Amino acid sequence: MTITTGTTGTPAPPAVRPYESYVYAYPHKTAYRPLADRPALRSLWAAEPKDALSLYLHIPFCEVRCGFCNLFTRIGAPEELTTRYLDALDRQALAVREALGDEEPVRFAAAAFGGGTPTFLTAGELERLCDIAEKRMGADLSAVPLSVETSPSTATADRLAVLAGRGTTRVSIGVQSFVDEEARAAVRPQRRADVEAALGRIRDARIPVLNIDLIYGIDGQTERSWLASLDAALAWRPEELYLYPLYVRPLTGLHRLGAAADAEAQAL
Repeated sequence: MTITTGTTGTPAPPAVRPYESYVYAYPHKTAYRPLADRPALRSLWAAEPKDALSLYLHIPFCEVRCGFCNLFTRIGAPEELTTRYLDALDRQALAVREALGDEEPVRFAAAAFGGGTPTFLTAGELERLCDIAEKRMGADLSAVPLSVETSPSTATADRLAVLAGRGTTRVSIGVQSFVDEEARAAVRPQRRADVEAALGRIRDARIPVLNIDLIYGIDGQTERSWLASLDAALAWRPEELYLYPLYVRPLTGLHRLGAAADAEAQAL
């Protein structure tokens, strides 16, 4: 089993590092600048190596936004929005694949579906997502590592069957806490019974690698309850276990709740 801790700094030196660790961050939108001249995508790819590409497809839909989430996602998908999103993704995949060109072989070394919650899509829509990766981009999902993110409520048997059938090698499920009160404190729409049932379905699907995400530092969490969540996760013998500190970032649900509580305290 691999235990990975999320950090925002430089990993500790090997001599004192008991776990594998990595830097978890996304460029902020202010990190980008307008381009005076918009270069053609094909020209940007012309000099890049294309023999070991990584393919990432983003699905920006969730049933509920978690209190700590500041990622690019939205709640729900009314009026066939998922269909229209997949239409746009199909068009973009075609444009990117054409930009990669045919002058030299294009090969993919890994693939991932993230979000959001990719398994927000129906089983049929997941089939289409895999088709976009394979038929548009040319990635052989049965021959490369494929990682997919899921949630307790969307890890259904039919969706997992599609993922397993299309070559998924890793499923990552955001549990964060096995304690119902802590899940509510983090604005997670789940009960432990639902989490355990989802983990059972993932194991039944026989996807090789199960990753469980847990968060420490949730409001009301104690050392005992944290250890209880760790024990509950380890009982499933996951191949990977990711441990994250709780970060309350600006404009997230927890940040707004904290600001509202501060304002109320000041009013008193």
